[in-house]
Amino acid sequence: MNESTRSSPGDESGAALILALVFIIVTGVTVAALLSFGGTSLLNSSNYLALQSEVSAANAATNIALETVRYSDPTINGGYCPPFTASGIPLPDGPNNATFWVTCSPHPGGLTQNGPGTRTVDFSTCGTAASCTSAKAIVTATVEFIDGTTCSASALAACGQQQSILNWVNAST
Repeated sequence: MNESTRSSPGDESGAALILALVFIIVTGVTVAALLSFGGTSLLNSSNYLALQSEVSAANAATNIALETVRYSDPTINGGYCPPFTASGIPLPDGPNNATFWVTCSPHPGGLTQNGPGTRTVDFSTCGTAASCTSAKAIVTATVEFIDGTTCSASALAACGQQQSILNWVNAST
């Protein structure tokens, strides 16, 4: 007698195997998608940190330029930009020992020499010396300096007695 090894139409043997395979495939696809998302997030975090490091260093270069202009003789270069714009401002602790270039220019209507002088200066900080304009800058700032009445080349301590930051923008590159 031969017994038939075929299952009858109502027999559910093997169904558990199919359900297990479907579960494994769905779980595998989900895990692969999550790993891809995690890898992208790690890459974006690294890029964000590098950008923040560059912006922070550019802010430092702008502050150095700001303090240099603040305590400068308003009769030299119109009281706006000393000669550091040609060689750049090296920041050895910055990203990859970066050097930044800061250009300065008088803000329209920014110099008044009646009594205590008021100088309003626009700063643009770039990572390259090639035509550093406010459109290409990492940092732009507009700062007003108020000089004491005795501010001169022989009395620099009277220069830049007060300052007001009118505008400070970090570019989102």
